[in-house]
Amino acid sequence: MLKILTFVLCLLPFAASANVMTFSGTINPSGPYIEDGIAASPTDFKALGHYNRPGSVYIMDSWGYTQTISFEMDRRFNATSFQYDFVGLKYGYYAPVTYEFTPVYYENLGVFGFRDGVEVASHEFNTGIGFTQYNFDEAFSNLDSLIISVLYPEGYGGPTTGLRCDPIDGDICSYGHLDNVTLSPVPLPAALPLFGAALIGFAALRRFKRP
Repeated sequence: MLKILTFVLCLLPFAASANVMTFSGTINPSGPYIEDGIAASPTDFKALGHYNRPGSVYIMDSWGYTQTISFEMDRRFNATSFQYDFVGLKYGYYAPVTYEFTPVYYENLGVFGFRDGVEVASHEFNTGIGFTQYNFDEAFSNLDSLIISVLYPEGYGGPTTGLRCDPIDGDICSYGHLDNVTLSPVPLPAALPLFGAALIGFAALRRFKRP
């Protein structure tokens, strides 16, 4: 009994370990990209890679790079955090004007958690401009898939309609880099902590009854 109890207690701390995707390796543009036990795949058949910042991955709501990336592991996981650096771009590369960066006026980034193919958590927000970190709340726990996606401004239909934000026409479009996507695998069955507590109880009861 003591050996089993020791084994269970030794396993419990590993549930809190974290894996981090830093995008520091060679990224296959069509995905998936695998690092530290995490697989990242574009979901819209666009390119996966960095624009001008090695060690990160670029997502955008216009043409070229992917808009949506799915993150998965070989087991259930808790989403912990990721870092991002986003800007709003009003005029595109081919427009006869200079670049104009401005805060977007809409919720331009979304995170979505899935379990067994069902969405169980979501949050859409406005990134503003600049580098920061997003920390997931407890709703993003025990997932089998996490999606991070650039969102379209109101009036655009998204990838299923073929419409994209177009900075050449003066739209305020959203572009940015993702980095340090941190996921914590859940290696233990949900009942195992309860099983461990039961073993502790049995051990204490056995010791109490011992003459």
